[in-house]
Amino acid sequence: MVVEKQYVNVELNYFKMKYLSILLIALLSAFQTDNLYNIIKVNGQIINTSTGKSLSAGDKVRPNDQLQFDSRLSSALAISSSRGKFSLKVPEGSDAFSDSKLLAVADNAVSPIKSRNQLSTRSIGNGLVKDLKSYFGADEFTIVGNTLNLKLDPDIYPLNENNFIVFSYMQDGKQVTKKIGFTDQQIKIEKDKLLVNVTDPHLVGVIVYQYNKTSNSPVEITKFNLNFVEADNLMKEFKAVVDVLNGMKLQKEDKTKYLTDYFVDIYGQTDQSQLSQLVNQSLVADK
Repeated sequence: MVVEKQYVNVELNYFKMKYLSILLIALLSAFQTDNLYNIIKVNGQIINTSTGKSLSAGDKVRPNDQLQFDSRLSSALAISSSRGKFSLKVPEGSDAFSDSKLLAVADNAVSPIKSRNQLSTRSIGNGLVKDLKSYFGADEFTIVGNTLNLKLDPDIYPLNENNFIVFSYMQDGKQVTKKIGFTDQQIKIEKDKLLVNVTDPHLVGVIVYQYNKTSNSPVEITKFNLNFVEADNLMKEFKAVVDVLNGMKLQKEDKTKYLTDYFVDIYGQTDQSQLSQLVNQSLVADK
């Protein structure tokens, strides 16, 4: 009987140890998953030396993976299921150099992206913009695609041959002033007509004026940074984000909020109806 009891105890201890081992592995796996950097977008070339492959959307990077950047301009956007959004680029300082290569451990190359929760996407009540300062804001505004059409309130922003909207900014070291085209009360902001250098779709310090030609009196409305992003490229980013969200078992409304917050955090303000349409399209395509 003693031998039988000892055998039972040994068997129980074996199963306890096996259960604890499985639990430990599960917890370790969950911890590693939570700490992975899920790559959403890559600019330039970044090689994960652990795999020997260039990073691309959908890849997963471990905190201790060593990365090789082809230049200091190379960067990536990544999200973590538990730690938020990150930019990934060559860290400042000589520690990034090794044998004349730009090398860095992933955890040293990431920087948290600050949330812009205080900002919001801009919708147009009654189809008319009554306040361009509120609409564009004073931080970052991104147009999805190459054009943005806005109908302005005629009582606040009358548009005719003597009254119109002007954008003024510096590009390639030159002062650029552009009259914004319009038809009736609708202005048309066009990428090709604003950008001197079409390879850089980012304008810093755009000042918006309401201009009266007769009195030659410009009135400043607001100042912000203007970006353009291609809809197809944005949809690819959204797909990579949704793939990560699917692993988090989120409901549709939570995915919608995450994608909207992602856009605002990365690109700043935009038109709400335009963004909502793209978010909905990305979720429908995921079904």
